[in-house]
Amino acid sequence: MHRFTVSLVVVVMLLGGFVLPVQLVAIAQEATPAVEGFMPEGITFEPVAFATGLALPAPGDVAVSRIGFDPGTGFPIDEEDSTYALAVVESGALTIRLDRPLMVTRAGALATAMAEEAAGGAPANEEIAAGQEATLQAGDTALFPPDVGGEIGNDGQDRAVVLVVFVGPPEDLSGEATPAP
Repeated sequence: MHRFTVSLVVVVMLLGGFVLPVQLVAIAQEATPAVEGFMPEGITFEPVAFATGLALPAPGDVAVSRIGFDPGTGFPIDEEDSTYALAVVESGALTIRLDRPLMVTRAGALATAMAEEAAGGAPANEEIAAGQEATLQAGDTALFPPDVGGEIGNDGQDRAVVLVVFVGPPEDLSGEATPAP
């Protein structure tokens, strides 16, 4: 997995600082899409997933990957991988089993939470118990904690595609950790 530089983290944090106030303002408006009126015409912004309350290292790296799984394929998840992974299933279905609990947000939960002012904009999460298999469908998201082993695969008949945002400690392209300043 390729890692990006710390400057990308700064850009993401700056963009996050712009998006969060916009989201909070939009939540208070009835029947108005999350950021309509704040984006230039012809540009749309669609919240896909949130992961809050993470104890992130400083500095850290961010990488985004799209991973495809043909039917019957999968791989083990390395328990020594110190990155968080926020995964959004784009198509198909994935079967996941972790050695620790897994936080899943089912398709549509984020949109429902943002539409309901009383929910405060926070989607309902489902906690999958350690060792229990979970099937994620298109639109579902999952937050994979660091340093947890398990398995992920496609037990279905159709190809599955997942978009994954990795956030973790800085590493160079060889995968070796680099010292923090």
